[in-house]
Amino acid sequence: DLQHDETRLPLMMDLFIQADLDLVVASRNIDGGSSEAGFSSLRHWGSDQATRLTRRALGISVTDPMSGFFMVRRSSFHQVSPHLQLAGFKILADMLAVAGPRWQVREIPYSFRQRQFGTSKMDRMVALEFLGLLVARKTGGLVSIKFVLFGFVGAVGVLVQLAVVWMVFSLVPGQFALAQGCGVAVAIANNFVLNNMLTYRDRALKGRAFLQGLASFYVVCAFGAVLNIGLADLIYGMLPVLSLASIAGAVAGAMWNFVASSMFTWRAR
Repeated sequence: DLQHDETRLPLMMDLFIQADLDLVVASRNIDGGSSEAGFSSLRHWGSDQATRLTRRALGISVTDPMSGFFMVRRSSFHQVSPHLQLAGFKILADMLAVAGPRWQVREIPYSFRQRQFGTSKMDRMVALEFLGLLVARKTGGLVSIKFVLFGFVGAVGVLVQLAVVWMVFSLVPGQFALAQGCGVAVAIANNFVLNNMLTYRDRALKGRAFLQGLASFYVVCAFGAVLNIGLADLIYGMLPVLSLASIAGAVAGAMWNFVASSMFTWRAR
């Protein structure tokens, strides 16, 4: 896209060799650097907020962890690569979070230029992936970006499920199991669509594969749905609070749904 100043590469290489560095970052946020030409005012504000949030959340001292212009030593990259998140595209922030203070890092200024070719990768989905990266890193890598996104979709699904449960229960009073079943069925369809758009956007299903995937998603989530409905009905029988019983059922099936759908619906390994 020609937004990155290629004339800075010789200086980056010289620093890399002379100082025996692990990483050289071309920064828009130090003296001599700028990003006004390459961003709209809204994008500039968003980039600043993302930078502040990343540095604070992950304890990163580099001034521009969102930069896509950097040089890294191969041996250093191999040290951290097994621990990097597979989703998302802010690899610099991920590497810095994994490496911690072990790496010798230097920054040089550069001016982010106006885009000449292509289109920006930034959209709402990428923003959610970025937030997923922060959550994944704050948990020490115990959860993946995809699991965070799957959980976000699941939370939306819970709201959808609750809305359907309340609606059906108001139409058919006393039939909680029926209402919960309808809520689960609609929530599964909702979650499939959102996961296909967000969590598994890198392997999104289209056309006939979309319909086959939807059928697969229902099948692989069948056990989770049975667990969801059964547990919710059991809890409602003991404590007739609609929201509590419905949410408990939804949470119980969440882990199974993630594992099963990853393995069979989108075939992620």
